[in-house]
Amino acid sequence: MIGEASIHGGTSVLIDSPIGLYMNAECNHRIANSLQMVASLISMESLQLQDDQARRSLEMAGLRIQAIAGVHRRLYSTSLGEDSLDLADYLISLIRELRPLCLPSLNSGRLLADLIPMTVPPETATSLGLIAAEAVVNACKYAYSDGRCGDVIIQIRRNGLGGGAMSIADTGCGRSVDDGATKSGFGSRVIDLAADRIGATIRYEDNRPGTRLIVDFPVKPSMQCPIISLPE
Repeated sequence: MIGEASIHGGTSVLIDSPIGLYMNAECNHRIANSLQMVASLISMESLQLQDDQARRSLEMAGLRIQAIAGVHRRLYSTSLGEDSLDLADYLISLIRELRPLCLPSLNSGRLLADLIPMTVPPETATSLGLIAAEAVVNACKYAYSDGRCGDVIIQIRRNGLGGGAMSIADTGCGRSVDDGATKSGFGSRVIDLAADRIGATIRYEDNRPGTRLIVDFPVKPSMQCPIISLPE
């Protein structure tokens, strides 16, 4: 996309020109650094809290900010251009940030990824990152609360409808797919709002055992690529 940006009191540059791309990259870099600083401050504050619920709420707030910062970091370093990034690459970086918070709740289980590279706009990556963070934390919090050991896996696939499908699945104690209580929580509202923002649909399935959250989202056609498995 070609456009103009005004700098230095009236001088215009093409956004797709070298200086325009540099300015855009520098902007993403600074936004990512600022958001990371906010997330770090929230993390430091959470360590001072004695109340477990309050501490986890702050930790989750920090993860949401990190999910958004991660998009800007990828836009800064990507070679795909200013208006797209690789979803698999972004989710892998997000999973690495989620692991320290989630692994203790999995009782020696694993947080895994099974992804295909897929180019998406930044707003799609941001929304899917928020959904993934919420779903993974919820799975770690509730699926293995009875002490059993298990995994949580994030997958990205083509859905056969011209779009993509992201799933987050656990093998825990499960939940009713019609459970209204979970739909009223803050995390569920974040998931619904993030999905609405990109025209995605949310559904839950029985994973036998456990629960699978599936997000069908629109995406521009691109070449199918080999599966990426995230090293443990």
